[in-house]
Parts: sequence; C-alpha cells; structure tokens
Amino acid sequence: YIIANVLINCSIIIIIIIIIIIIIIIIIIIIIIIVLVVVVIIFIIISLLKVASLQNH
Repeated sequence: YIIANVLINCSIIIIIIIIIIIIIIIIIIIIIIIVLVVVVIIFIIISLLKVASLQNH
C-alpha cells in the first residue's frame, strides 16, 4: 500500500511537471509568434513610410 501511494504521488507530480512544461512551451511559442508579428508589422510600416517619403519628394 505504501509503495502504491508513493507511485501514485510520484505519477501525479510527474504529470503536473509535464503539464507545467507544456504550458511554458506554449507560452514561449505564443511570445515568439507575437514578437515576429510585431517585427513584421514594424518593417511594413517602415517600408510604407519610406515609400511615402520618397513619393512626397
């Protein structure tokens, strides 16, 4: 019974750790995607501003 309880507790802890790791990985991926999107938007805005400034002159 003691061994079974220890195994159950260990398995629960391992499952919790795996879930936490998965959540962290998902958060990191989301942050990377957001950063990439922001960078792309900034590049588009800069290129549009350059085109606009060239057209004005």
